[in-house]
Amino acid sequence: MIEWAWKTRDPRGKTVVLKASTLNEHIIGDHDDADSGGRIAASALVPLIAEAPRYIVKDLSPIGSDRRREKYFDVRHIEATGKFSYVVLVVDTDREPYEVVTWMIQRRMTDIVPKEGVLYDSSQHRERKS
Repeated sequence: MIEWAWKTRDPRGKTVVLKASTLNEHIIGDHDDADSGGRIAASALVPLIAEAPRYIVKDLSPIGSDRRREKYFDVRHIEATGKFSYVVLVVDTDREPYEVVTWMIQRRMTDIVPKEGVLYDSSQHRERKS
């Protein structure tokens, strides 16, 4: 039986989950102390970002080209650092429920996304049909 770290719905009504094994073995466990510290610090924010991201976009990176993935973006205050940072969730969408596979904390936005790659924009409160 799969153990979920958490389960929620995104603004489009899609169920998004994080497996406990993914959290412990990959997101936290596969990274150096500095990187995993940031991931741990943001971990309480991640389900909130899945529920109410600023944007949801198609993952256009070549690494994810063999899978259907989306990225959920938001800017949040990270208590441990005392700073606002970009938080990016990478979500596999080729299964139900959608699964968070990782997240990153970034000082600046590094993704370049064409307008047609935007699936959800919270300022518009609507989903783009693909």
